[in-house]
Amino acid sequence: MTTVALGLPEPPGLEWHADAHDWHLPEVPGHRPAPVQALARQLARVTTPPENTAAMVDAARACLLDADDLYQQARAERAAAEALADAAARQREGAEGMAKEIATLRAVADHELMTANQQAARAQAMLEEARTERAAAEAIAADAARQRAAAETMAKEITTLRAVADQELAMAHQQTARAQVMLDEVRAARAARARPRPKRARAAVGDAAGQNLRPDPAAAQTPAELAALLRRFRAWAGNPSYRDMAQRADHRAAASTMCKVLHRGELPARLDVVDAIIEGCGGSEEDRQRFATAWRRLTMPADAEQAPPPPRLRALPQPGPAATCAAGTA
Repeated sequence: MTTVALGLPEPPGLEWHADAHDWHLPEVPGHRPAPVQALARQLARVTTPPENTAAMVDAARACLLDADDLYQQARAERAAAEALADAAARQREGAEGMAKEIATLRAVADHELMTANQQAARAQAMLEEARTERAAAEAIAADAARQRAAAETMAKEITTLRAVADQELAMAHQQTARAQVMLDEVRAARAARARPRPKRARAAVGDAAGQNLRPDPAAAQTPAELAALLRRFRAWAGNPSYRDMAQRADHRAAASTMCKVLHRGELPARLDVVDAIIEGCGGSEEDRQRFATAWRRLTMPADAEQAPPPPRLRALPQPGPAATCAAGTA
């Protein structure tokens, strides 16, 4: 069999078998595009000898060139498709990895949500306990406020009662002092009645000619000033002892009473005490009358029937009355 080379580009090529009057497509391993095979089948049906088929060969050559272009394009598209498949596979792997991560994150989120729900439940329980404790504390505070109000009321009542008790105690002290004075006077009177009446002492020595230092009770404008004049009269008389003064006055006033009157600066409420002091100091009848007149002027009210008893006014205390009274009665 004679083979005729067509001079086509490789790899595809056609050979004419003159003995069989047929075209033959040689076997090319791994190189069988569909358009070439179709063209080979069409040429196989042509029995025209080669010398009469020049135009046909040219046409076949052009078809084979187009088939080769299609083949190259198909290979490029196949490579692109494979690249796209590889990219899709990589994207699929990335998507699967992301899905796994999302699943892991979802599991973590579910666990955290469960933990948050548990913490919220605990916080709610703690809030309820805090509300209960707050209500209990408010109740305790209300009770404490009521107790405080009651305590303040009791404190006010105690303060009032204490003031009343202090006032009653002061009155009791005053009554006790008055009772003591009256007791001293009673004792002095009993002692005077039990003893024979002594002779009246001599009058106090008067001042020299042209000198008049005798205290004048007419100058007293207040009971305190009259009490001060009583002390000055005793000093003018030579400061006799209170015991001697009580003896000279026939014990009409006790020595302790005279001491308290003169050293406390209080004007006696009774005239006989003033008269006993003047008489005990050796005052004359005129001195007794002048001090009695001053006492009446300062103690008698304008309306003797409706006015209260004369007040016991206290002058400034003298230093060391107790020691002075003790020395005077010795």
